[in-house]
Amino acid sequence: MGVISYRNRSKGRVTKEGRPCKPSWEYRFYGATIRGKRTCFSKAGFPTKAAAIAAGTKAQNEYMSTGAVFQETTMSYADCLDSWMENYVKIRCAPTTVRNYETYLRAYIRPALGMYRLSAIRHDTVQRFVLDLYHRRYARSTMVNLLAVISCSMRYAKRQGWIQMNPAEDIDLPSPRESAVLPSKQRDAIPREVIAQIFERFPESHPSHLPLMLAYHCGLRKGEVFGLTWDAIDLDEGYLIVQRQMQRCRERKQWQLVQPKYNSCRRVRLDPVIWDLLRRTREHQQKRRIHYGELYTVTHIDPQGCLGEEGEEVELVNIRDDGSFMIPEVVHNISLVVRKELGYKIFDFHSLRHTHATELCENGVNLKEIQRRLGHKNLEVTNRVYLHATDAMERESVEILKRMYAMGT
Repeated sequence: MGVISYRNRSKGRVTKEGRPCKPSWEYRFYGATIRGKRTCFSKAGFPTKAAAIAAGTKAQNEYMSTGAVFQETTMSYADCLDSWMENYVKIRCAPTTVRNYETYLRAYIRPALGMYRLSAIRHDTVQRFVLDLYHRRYARSTMVNLLAVISCSMRYAKRQGWIQMNPAEDIDLPSPRESAVLPSKQRDAIPREVIAQIFERFPESHPSHLPLMLAYHCGLRKGEVFGLTWDAIDLDEGYLIVQRQMQRCRERKQWQLVQPKYNSCRRVRLDPVIWDLLRRTREHQQKRRIHYGELYTVTHIDPQGCLGEEGEEVELVNIRDDGSFMIPEVVHNISLVVRKELGYKIFDFHSLRHTHATELCENGVNLKEIQRRLGHKNLEVTNRVYLHATDAMERESVEILKRMYAMGT
């Protein structure tokens, strides 16, 4: 890009009356060479140098943009993201990718950047966003994914002519070595006395009792608990098959049964407590269906897996007395009760799955079996994330050491 020069063409000139002439500032810059001769662009008559600079900069930008006039938009970044999702992502990306992007936007990007004017977001704005994630101990992979979403949406905005530069380019990320030392979110195994309080607060007569029991006794994820159907449970042999999970289909605004995380379909053996509970639950639901008669809510599933009034009938395990199915959002109310009423501040529904894995390890279950039962992709995940050093495990290690060194004396 050529340098713009400025001069006051009236400098040193006087009128017939001998007074200095009014300023007449001019800008001048050179463009492409045509037949060996440089093309000059200039304009004069500006009363101040600042006015000439503003006009010259605009003219040069228009020239560099092949004559297109750039007008700074007042659009918010949130509106830009909406347009990007509707006109780019949803027509080019797989449904799973669309859901992932929607999660990133809802949970991270919109709350931090969505309220700003699109043209006001600079390189340092995005850099501060990434550094904030780092200081809040987010995984490096999360930072990379979020930055990719921001950069892609900004490239879209640039193509639309809403911004001139992509502010998400050349952002510095923490090195993999630094990010590796950041601990992931830690969940502790719930103490037995707190477990007893939870099930006392949510007894068998409560609708939330069975979801809590399935998470604690079987180690199921939240979506797997509420996506469980009776045809996936063998009450004679005592096992259940994890083959689907419940998720929100945002396009159709319906709940949907999809494959579990990592496609981790698996068989989970039932202990006597949860086995008997499922038998009683099945009998109770069958009686309530007879009692309600035509008023009983029957759930159907269509070929896309969406739950509603169309398709084949499906019998979900976690339902209310009238047959209406329960949705995963009920766990938010459960967590609120445990934190506020019972005083266990660090509880979330997933803690029950952690507790299940830890108690299996305490009681000597093979780590490979725990991995299979939980549906993890590899053994490292099981070992790194879900198993916690507990007092019982420490005491057991001390006893083993005593026996080891006693043998040598």
